[in-house]
Amino acid sequence: MTALLLQDVATPSFLVDRAIVQRNCDAMREKARASGVAFRPHVKTHKSVAIGRMQHGGATGPITVSTLAEAEQFAADGFRDITYAFPIAPEKLQRAADLAARIARLSVLLGSE
Repeated sequence: MTALLLQDVATPSFLVDRAIVQRNCDAMREKARASGVAFRPHVKTHKSVAIGRMQHGGATGPITVSTLAEAEQFAADGFRDITYAFPIAPEKLQRAADLAARIARLSVLLGSE
């Protein structure tokens, strides 16, 4: 792999220190395990399938998203248990139903009946 100089990086770009991200992901998984709770990280900040996998130790696990586009992106890359953590608008129900048919579990929130 060729080294990339910082001045050659196109902007905007998302740059992270992989070792720090890995350490943080490992710590959060361990905290959830020690607390006896399920780990369902929110991916809205990084929007990265690679980091989503890091959050689950290299696997695909349950995640939380803020948009259907995020849900579709992660589903296309193997994530099968997704919570759409924003009250769904009626005009998005068919799109959500289509996604739900392709994965094991899609949870949605409702603002009212």
